[in-house]
Amino acid sequence: LKIDGTVVAWGSQTTVPAGLSGVTAIAAGAGHTVALKNDGTVVAWGNNGNGQTNDPFGLSGVTAIAAGGYHTVALIDVVVPDTQPRLQVTHSAGGALTLNWTGTGYTLQQSAELLGTNTPWADVPGPVTTSPYTTNNPAGSRFFRLRP
Repeated sequence: LKIDGTVVAWGSQTTVPAGLSGVTAIAAGAGHTVALKNDGTVVAWGNNGNGQTNDPFGLSGVTAIAAGGYHTVALIDVVVPDTQPRLQVTHSAGGALTLNWTGTGYTLQQSAELLGTNTPWADVPGPVTTSPYTTNNPAGSRFFRLRP
């Protein structure tokens, strides 16, 4: 990542999209790369065998990104009232995702898509109702939420 907000890359699966600029952070997976732009949007390129470079339609307000072997995650800056649980995601070097949250009485749900009101949410198998929850090497895009 250059000081002017452009990206230079080399090796396998590293052709940077033409005209990419305004980049503030980058992350790399096994064969893909993701860039966070200063306007809160994300650009991803490279191997897409598990959907890891499919930017969700309308994804904005992103404040941080991370990439694992075959997945990409984005932290969206959302103002949460103090009465709502707070969900924190940690990504380990080995590719595992750990989710921790405050509060009780919530069920963890996941989706492979983010489609506004039409998002197909499903309970994480279990169902998972207590924090923390760890998943090893999730493939593709994965979105999580807490449901009361």
